[in-house]
Amino acid sequence: MIVFLVCICCYFNVVRGLHHSVDITGSNGFQLANEFQLINFTNMKSAITKKDFARTVSKNIKSSSSERSIFYEITSVYPRWIKNDGVVNVTFRSDNASNGDWIGAYSPPINASQISSTSPVKYGWCDEVSTYLADGYGYLLFNLTNLRADVAFYYFKGGLNYPILVNSSASQFNVSFRNNNEPLRPRIVATGDPDVLELLWSSATSQQPTLKWGLSPGVYSTVVAAQTSHINRSSICGAPGNSYGWRDLGLLHSARIEGMSSLPVSARIYYVFGDAADGLFSPETVFLSPPPAGSQPATRPTT
Repeated sequence: MIVFLVCICCYFNVVRGLHHSVDITGSNGFQLANEFQLINFTNMKSAITKKDFARTVSKNIKSSSSERSIFYEITSVYPRWIKNDGVVNVTFRSDNASNGDWIGAYSPPINASQISSTSPVKYGWCDEVSTYLADGYGYLLFNLTNLRADVAFYYFKGGLNYPILVNSSASQFNVSFRNNNEPLRPRIVATGDPDVLELLWSSATSQQPTLKWGLSPGVYSTVVAAQTSHINRSSICGAPGNSYGWRDLGLLHSARIEGMSSLPVSARIYYVFGDAADGLFSPETVFLSPPPAGSQPATRPTT
């Protein structure tokens, strides 16, 4: 749930029903588990206790409708140390596979008592893999943006209307990001003043957020101290943004890029952004200076 600068509750619909599939394929040709609608878990319950939740993921769950012991198991999560936008392979198996089974990614990891109070950041249907219903095993690939906290995976049955938590990877297979404070999600926005643009980005704990820019690669003649803000849960307009859909965005930084009107049209502007306190900056990015208001150069059509 990774995308909120405007009110979170305006971005997502509550998912009701069983399958809602969006096919997204990674660079390796495999389909990624990128479902990210908010799920209202009003009817959610856990089939495992807090004590069971902390034990090994191979703990058997007793079926309420049968005397036989059935199991749901997350067998591996790999890799467990990733960069921003890394892809994680989650394998799982069950001897009671159903088309209502799914895997949810939660960040930060939660315990069984919290499972109905928050929504997963992403989820995938187990039967996306053909072997699951036929043979009881499968895998899903989760593409994860840097959430600035660990990620754990939770195994559910019962679809989305009446999901039941049956197992998790928490405490055994948590995924961590290489740098939780990595400066990310830059966007350049207009300010209403044609001489000034603004760069926005986010971090976790930057102490001296700074923008550096110039007109040559690697040469940053202008250094700008950024302003920092933070969106509080209480400032969100309503549910689900301030309830089960809430996720702390971390720190939001903004820095002014001044002097645009003195530059030639389509001048290349090179910039990096990050924390001057620890010297951690983003890779270099470039953008072109905009044309004067009301004009459109022939070399930069709008369509």
